[in-house]
Amino acid sequence: MLSALLLHTLGLAHAFGMPGEGPPLRVRMTGHQFWWEVRYRDDGVVTANEVRIPTGRDVLLEVASADVIHSVWIPALHGKIDMIPGRVNTRRLRAGRPGVLRGQCAEFCGAQHALMAFHVVAETPEGFDAWMERQRQPVPEAGDEFLGTTPTCRSR
Repeated sequence: MLSALLLHTLGLAHAFGMPGEGPPLRVRMTGHQFWWEVRYRDDGVVTANEVRIPTGRDVLLEVASADVIHSVWIPALHGKIDMIPGRVNTRRLRAGRPGVLRGQCAEFCGAQHALMAFHVVAETPEGFDAWMERQRQPVPEAGDEFLGTTPTCRSR
């Protein structure tokens, strides 16, 4: 019985440990009271409360905390991983198909802990690349054109 369990475990370890194409996407997730900062380490893109990943590619999730102990839990992709101030923990994950997955802080971190939810958006590699390209574009400056209004009076 133990030999059968060992063989089964080794088979699972091999299946989960198989590398995807190319190097993994490196994503740093920092827990703050009460929101998530998400940095795409190799691209300089920063988002909040949403993680976007390509399907079929390994993602190296680096987690840290800016203040108190948090815990990242994405039930559809992996188990819970703790975020401890002053320490970076890592976890590899990979989404097999496109979709929106829910994540949650699984460690009580204060009065607004219930608001520490986030979404993981798994996209096709092409969709992810297009999203990343849009994120790299400069932010337009705020002005009348940006707001969609036409001023009736301008000072000279």
